[in-house]
This record gives sequence, structure tokens and C-alpha cells, in this order.
Amino acid sequence: VSHVPASGEAVFGSTALCLGEKLATGGEGSIYDLSDGTVAKIYHRGKLTVGRREKLERMTAEPVCCEGVCWPKELLRDAEGNFVGYRMERARGTELQRALFTRPALEAHFPNWKKADMVQLCITILEKICALHGRGIILGDINPLNILVVSPTEVWFVDCDSYQIGGYPCPVGFEEFTHPGTAARLGVTGGLHYDSFLRTEDDENYVLAILLFEILFIGQNPFVT
Repeated sequence: VSHVPASGEAVFGSTALCLGEKLATGGEGSIYDLSDGTVAKIYHRGKLTVGRREKLERMTAEPVCCEGVCWPKELLRDAEGNFVGYRMERARGTELQRALFTRPALEAHFPNWKKADMVQLCITILEKICALHGRGIILGDINPLNILVVSPTEVWFVDCDSYQIGGYPCPVGFEEFTHPGTAARLGVTGGLHYDSFLRTEDDENYVLAILLFEILFIGQNPFVT
């Protein structure tokens, strides 16, 4: 790709789309509003690989219809037909880590929440993850920054392009949310990369236990005294 599209420029999916306001940027790419309830994730040039394109082709060929899961809808290309990103539903809410993991944050964002609301939030998150597991999809990188909260019953999952599907692994991880067996393998092999192996539901369940504990005890890690 000689030029990565940005705000005001056209990209092409099933129709031509104009990239609107840049909403966010990260290590992999930038998010642009498409003014139709969806957004475009346009990858940085160094992240535009054949492997990423092939994985997204698999994901868009097997759509996941789960409310609040921002699954890739279609690949996006530039005017020359080069893969540059994908389109997904626009999420709402505040990152879980920013909203609930300290008492002041909880009181600022959800001042009327009680313990029952925290429990309902856990149930809402688990229902979405169970739906994904039922499709053979492993999140891999369960990161509280990738879960947005609107209410105890409305939660949005973002960065779904990193999810493990088929033989395509989740290429990223978060040290706090890594199964100790996986961590041992990372250390023993001298720096095994997350994208070099497939994770299991057992890996995921370990991470989920920590996440649910931290929700119910407002950011307290069960392994930190």
C-alpha cells in the first residue's frame, strides 16, 4: 500500500465509503466514523499483512450475530483494491478498566450501582463469551480496556479482530491475564510469542475468573494481597 487512507478519503467495501472523524488510534491502526452506525478500522502500513487479511476473510465469511460484539462485517480496500482494514459496528460505553476498577471511578461513572448490578454485569459478559465459545471462538486477549460498559445489561466487545478463530491464533496478550501454564511456556521457550500457539478454553476460563473477581471487588486482583 503506497498510501493509507485517512479522514475525508474513500475506502471500498460492498459500497464506497468516506472516512469521517478519527475516533481513536492505537498500535495496530486508527478508527474512523462512517456516519451510519459503523466504523472503519484502518491499519497502519506496517500491520497490513497477508496473514491479517486472510484471517479477516475467514471472520467475515463466518459472521457472528451477537449483540454488543463488534465482529468484522466486511473488508475495506483502497481505490487500487489493496486491503486496508475492515468495517464493524460502532461501540458505546466506557472501558471497564476506567469505569469500575477503582472506587472513585465507579462512583463517577455509575454512582447508583449496587452489588446486584456488578453481578448482572458479570452475567452479561459471560453470556457473550459463552456465545462465542459455542462458535469455537476464543477471545485470547481478555483485556478490560476492550470491554465497554453502558449498563449492567449492555456491554460492548471491541478489537474482535484479535480473537482466535480456526487455526488463526490471538496474536496479543496481557501479562496479568495470562494462564500460568502459558506463562511458563513463554518463559521456558525463551520468549514464545502469543501468535505462535493456539489457546484453549481452559486458558480462557482462568482469565475469566480473574476478570469476574476484579469486577466484583472493584479492581482487586485475587493474587495480589
